[in-house]
Amino acid sequence: MNTFKINYIEEFLDSAENVPIYRLLGKASYDRVEELLLPDRGKYDHLYFTAKFTGNAIRRWRVNSIDRTPSTATAPASCNIVLKAYNGPVETYLETTLSKGGKISALMKPGTLVEVDYGFIPALVRYNGASSLDSSNTDALLKGEMHKRRLAIVVRASSKAVQVIPVTSKEPGAGDKTCFEISADSLKNLVRYSTSGSQSWALCSMVDSVSTSRVLPAETFNSKGGSGRSTLYPEGLSRDERISMISCLAHFIGLSNYEELRTVAEELKDLKAKQKRNEKKVAAMEKEAAYRQAMHDVASDMAKDCKRDLKAMIQERIEFNAELAALEGANATEGVAG
Repeated sequence: MNTFKINYIEEFLDSAENVPIYRLLGKASYDRVEELLLPDRGKYDHLYFTAKFTGNAIRRWRVNSIDRTPSTATAPASCNIVLKAYNGPVETYLETTLSKGGKISALMKPGTLVEVDYGFIPALVRYNGASSLDSSNTDALLKGEMHKRRLAIVVRASSKAVQVIPVTSKEPGAGDKTCFEISADSLKNLVRYSTSGSQSWALCSMVDSVSTSRVLPAETFNSKGGSGRSTLYPEGLSRDERISMISCLAHFIGLSNYEELRTVAEELKDLKAKQKRNEKKVAAMEKEAAYRQAMHDVASDMAKDCKRDLKAMIQERIEFNAELAALEGANATEGVAG
């Protein structure tokens, strides 16, 4: 018994007539299948769908609309999913960048801002027209789990997974120390987040590990007035925000006195720095004292040598004067005798 028919339809604009045109991308039918997981257009303002259709290079599609018709006694349930091709900047996921020689340690530093495709919570559609998603269907994302494409902050990374903190526009409850606000200055280069008019909050209590296949650069403004996605991942938090990130993560794991410990650590660092500076001063003073002692010793030795030389010179002078006096006396005697 044929229970479902799914039609994937592309919508594009006729440039000459400026009207939308529709064409069939692909279709699928199901026999004896009573329920399917399908995109839930009613849940999201922007819903994307990934699929590859024969003869079409596009893989990422925006879901424009979904029209469902329940089954009847003579016809299966049908669903027309209208898609528009994604036409934004080229998207290169982190896994691809790494496969081309990118270094995870250079790209995914703590505090780096990235986007993560968490996926969308689907609708569980029954052939009789009912739609829901109960918690028994664990093949899909469920309510309460992180979902859709969103900004995230890198905590740490390996070649296979990246630990990230998701970002939301919903302000957390008062007194929640596991969240912090990201400044407008840190977001100023990000196309989607700098112009949204909403605040951005980091949810450190939702820290999670995601595949490198889900991580991609955030779209940023470029110098030519356009936008793009740099695979160098240049955007990140400020130094103060990185400290806030660590503090919020500490509160999340129950380390509520992190700020006190950080203050103590900084004081200890200052003391060590002062000790090091004092050690340098003591070493310089010891060096100066040793130099002066050496100068004193040299001067003392020179004085001793000079004293010895002076005595010798005086004795030589005395002897010279005596010899001179004796010679003059002899000369005088010879003169009288003559």
